[in-house]
Amino acid sequence: MGKTLYVGNISAEAIENDIKTSFSTIGEVESVKIITDAYTGQPKGFCFIEMESEEDAKKAIADLNGSTFMEKKIVVNEARPQKPRERAGAAGRGGNFNRSSRGYERNMDSGYRKERKDPGLEVKVYGNNIENALRDLKNKLQKEGIFKELKKRRYYEKPSVKEKNKRIEAIKKKIKASKFKR
Repeated sequence: MGKTLYVGNISAEAIENDIKTSFSTIGEVESVKIITDAYTGQPKGFCFIEMESEEDAKKAIADLNGSTFMEKKIVVNEARPQKPRERAGAAGRGGNFNRSSRGYERNMDSGYRKERKDPGLEVKVYGNNIENALRDLKNKLQKEGIFKELKKRRYYEKPSVKEKNKRIEAIKKKIKASKFKR
């Protein structure tokens, strides 16, 4: 038996000193580690305690398992060794991925989702040939279907503005024509 203990169902208000004080009545406590959520920092409700000796660990399991700590019934067991885990999103390392068209990777084991990164397009520029590099980039983007060439316009006007400008020009022409008739 090891000397590391798993303590489950602990209160969210519990701090390491409270737990250490409670377990030090049984035997010498080396360390207490409360497990917290990586994103929120909130305690997950369990911790690991290292006792000085295996005898103290056995006695703590016998005495404190099922006891009340901070108004909650706690579970005290021997800690099992942590299983080696694969990193989420590690393509090529045996992960089980389901690629969807929404731009997400999903690890089916944990249900964890993360944004898939674009591999990007690489364009090499040799010397001062920036124009050639831009042309190559444009061709690659067209092949990927990302870039569609637009008609060259100096500016864009809304249709309602265009019609209004046409009416104004027509009125100006009528005024000029009426001046010459007099």
